[in-house]
Amino acid sequence: MIRLPKEIAKVTLVAGVILFVISALASALLGVIPRHTLIDGYEIDDRNVYADKCLDCWTDTYEIVLGADVTTFRSVGGHYGVDKNKVYYWGSELLGADPLTFVVTDFESSIAEDKNNSYMFGKVTYRKSGVGKN
Repeated sequence: MIRLPKEIAKVTLVAGVILFVISALASALLGVIPRHTLIDGYEIDDRNVYADKCLDCWTDTYEIVLGADVTTFRSVGGHYGVDKNKVYYWGSELLGADPLTFVVTDFESSIAEDKNNSYMFGKVTYRKSGVGKN
């Protein structure tokens, strides 16, 4: 184990505390709330929902999910997300999907269904009632 001289250790500790305090103050003054990571590449903060457009990339490729309701949004697996009004796949609205009855049945293959349709990878595979054009 490497032992640092007491002076260096004290300076390092003080610098860490100062950076933490500055970060907390900046967040409080700017009204910034850190993002919370949800499953399947979604993140959320007090203003927006974000979808990662490339889960296998080395860098973050998050984009704002347009129209998503921050207060009711939840990630449901299979790269799908749901809020009180809409269903999303990789952050794009899944037109015609019913958020109240939408369930993911196979997370790895992104298979899901609602009262209107069956979906695979965000595309309609079967129309149950003839509605929900995509």
